[in-house]
Amino acid sequence: KAKRRRLSLDVGVGYGTDLPRASEIMLECVNRLPGVESDPAAFVAFKAFGDSSINLSIFFWLNLKEGGYWSTLNAALDGIKVAFEVENIDIPFPIRSIQMVSQSDENEVK
Repeated sequence: KAKRRRLSLDVGVGYGTDLPRASEIMLECVNRLPGVESDPAAFVAFKAFGDSSINLSIFFWLNLKEGGYWSTLNAALDGIKVAFEVENIDIPFPIRSIQMVSQSDENEVK
């Protein structure tokens, strides 16, 4: 049975976010959890420009004898969300704009 496992979490932040600060907060939250190993060190990587957010991923190793997989993922997500709220870092959700065109408007376009 494996003694450790690599975990990763994806988190989206607003486009106006200070990315180095967001990364620092994510690392602080993960590194204080039981069982998270310091070697190799956890790291945050830019993943993508999303529709409504800049997507970051954090990668870290967990000693399975000291921390459970699901409980650690849950604690990491909860800790990051709370820390972002304290620091006023936005975790955006998708927003869609819908334009309604009526039949009379359609005829005027011709």
